[in-house]
Amino acid sequence: MGDRAAQPRRLAARLEAPRAAVRRLRPQDDRAGDAVRAPRRHRRALSEGEAYRVIKVSRALWKKMATFGYCVLDADPGKGFSNSQPPPRQAVWREGEAVRLIKAAWRDGYKGLAACLAVAWDSQLSPVDARNLKLTQLRRDPVGAYFTVARAKTGRGAVGTLSPRADRVLTRDSDEAAHLSQG
Repeated sequence: MGDRAAQPRRLAARLEAPRAAVRRLRPQDDRAGDAVRAPRRHRRALSEGEAYRVIKVSRALWKKMATFGYCVLDADPGKGFSNSQPPPRQAVWREGEAVRLIKAAWRDGYKGLAACLAVAWDSQLSPVDARNLKLTQLRRDPVGAYFTVARAKTGRGAVGTLSPRADRVLTRDSDEAAHLSQG
C-alpha cells in the first residue's frame, strides 16, 4: 500500500524535472533548441514518440500563431533541429510473458486489468477495443467463448475468441464484481 501512496509524488517529480531544466535557460540564449538540449537525465523521461509529437505540435502551433500575427512565421525556433519520425513499434510478446503479467495483476488485486489483459491477448483486439468491451458482447457456443465487436478505428465487425484460461479469468472477475455490487 505504501508503494501506491508514493506514486503521485514520483509522478510529480518526473513532471517537475523538465520544468526545472527549462527554468535554468537564460533569456539571452537565442540558439534554437536550447530546451531540447536539457541535461540527459531529463531527456530520458520522454520517449522518442513523445518528443516527436511535442515538436510536431509546437511547430503547428507556431504556424497558427503566425497566421494570427502573434509571431513571425520564419522565426520558429523549432526549425533549428530535425524532427525525424520515431521508428514504428516492433515489440513482440510471448505467451509466457503475457501469462506472467496477467497473474501478477490478479495477485496484486487488479482483477479487472488481469481480465482485460487476458481478453486482449487471446482476442488480439487493439487496446482501445479491448477496454471498451462489455459483458453483454460476450457470446458462447459449443466451441467456446467469444466477443463480437465493431472495431473502434474502422467500425467494421470483428470477433475476438477466448481460450478457456482467459474465459476463466474473465468469469472469475465478473463473478467477484457482481458479488461486490450486491453486497
